[in-house]
Amino acid sequence: MRPVEHHDELDKDECSEEDLFNSTSTVKESPVLPTDEKIIENISKHSPFQTLSPEEKEVLWRNRYTVINNQELICKLLKCVNTRDVQNLKETEILTKVRYFYYQIDM
Repeated sequence: MRPVEHHDELDKDECSEEDLFNSTSTVKESPVLPTDEKIIENISKHSPFQTLSPEEKEVLWRNRYTVINNQELICKLLKCVNTRDVQNLKETEILTKVRYFYYQIDM
């Protein structure tokens, strides 16, 4: 699995869509904590309709740049988006676009 690269600029309050796209459009390895890896593995075995715990949501969101590339976890990741936070919404939109275009080219 190739995670989408994370840049610290994404954590700033003000960030344009172009900045988000440019900062998430490259790919590199990013480590996932062993404890997070186990939780993510368990989440991937959940039914798509199962409610995620707050801890599970936090783990998925923290590892979103890796999780976005896992077909089984995309819908579950989308459940973790804080819809009250405009920055989270923008970032999620860009991540899904990057993933879509990345896999279109990769085919």
